[in-house]
Amino acid sequence: MIKIPIKCYCNKIFDSTKGYIKHKANEIKQIGFGRSNYLPNLSSDSKFKLSRQAFKSFLQQYELYPEELIQDAEQLFMIYRSDIEGLFQQIFTKLKSFKVQFCLQATFSRQVGEIITYTTSYFPTKNIILSPNDDLVEIAYEVIGNLDNQIQTFESLGSGWKIHEIDRLDIRVAFYKPLTGGCMNWKLSEQVFSKKAVLSVKSIDNKCFIWSILAHLAINKNKFNDKKKIHPYRLSVLKNYEKYIDPSDICFPTEIKSIKKFEKNNRHLDIRINVYSWEKIGMFQSSIVPIYSIPSLL
Repeated sequence: MIKIPIKCYCNKIFDSTKGYIKHKANEIKQIGFGRSNYLPNLSSDSKFKLSRQAFKSFLQQYELYPEELIQDAEQLFMIYRSDIEGLFQQIFTKLKSFKVQFCLQATFSRQVGEIITYTTSYFPTKNIILSPNDDLVEIAYEVIGNLDNQIQTFESLGSGWKIHEIDRLDIRVAFYKPLTGGCMNWKLSEQVFSKKAVLSVKSIDNKCFIWSILAHLAINKNKFNDKKKIHPYRLSVLKNYEKYIDPSDICFPTEIKSIKKFEKNNRHLDIRINVYSWEKIGMFQSSIVPIYSIPSLL
């Protein structure tokens, strides 16, 4: 019997169907696999063009060339505000959240005698995590301030260089999966349970962030009541305390970055939230590992 080799589109060749199927199964698990459909559908009149993509659209870069003479970031963002907002709206139709970096390429000039010379420089921002609930206007002002500060620093340290014009705006996008928590009635490890200092709320939903806050409230409001025994791990008890909190704009399961928003919406509670995980730190040892903690007040 003659075996016909099987060739995958990634150019790997397999002698057996079993090997090919195993390869395809592993391929699907890879980050970025099949993400070509995650490219947004840009409108024909958009000033942005897709210039680069990598890891099957896991990373994307869009570029915009100004049609006018522009010499500062604020002017650029004001003129092309609708194009920038349109780009993000299209990306949000494909990605629930993503990291974005803004980069400006600018030309500078200086005159030495009768000779004018030119140079170009590139100014990137830090990566910013965006989700549909974020205030794009507020983020835009932060980006504008950052880019203008970089340009001014270059001019002050550049031996007479003055900005001539902004040549290009690049927006780099990367797929981002935010860290979230979930309940689903996970059982505490025996090592943690034996400390009798951690509660495991009995729930089958993804609202464990809220249940943990309500458990704190239930314990705190009854700590001086010796006659009444409460069960803060029961939802029937915790639901009596929901009226004390404001969970607006909080999604479930809750992302780490949403904690500050919850604290801001519930200042009347005067609480500070820390998040920890229980992880293996060696072959035979586990420990509490901090994921999110408030800055020291000292």
